[in-house]
Amino acid sequence: WNAKEDIFLFSGQSYLLEEQMKKLGIDRSYLKRELHRRKTVLEWMVRKNIRRYKEVANVIREYYANPNRVFQKARVGLK
Repeated sequence: WNAKEDIFLFSGQSYLLEEQMKKLGIDRSYLKRELHRRKTVLEWMVRKNIRRYKEVANVIREYYANPNRVFQKARVGLK
């Protein structure tokens, strides 16, 4: 945390993410890919002005059911 600039600085390592990777049995490359995919979906939702609770919940539900389909839809929507 940088109080002067009021921002968080990422050191490149996260204790919580490391613990979750161990707990879930996933590796760093998988986690990075998944975070990238979710970031893409969130950026697409912002661009599409998907902000209402039910709309957001529907996208999240659909992502859990079929992550590849939602990611591809978001990727195409951001082009």
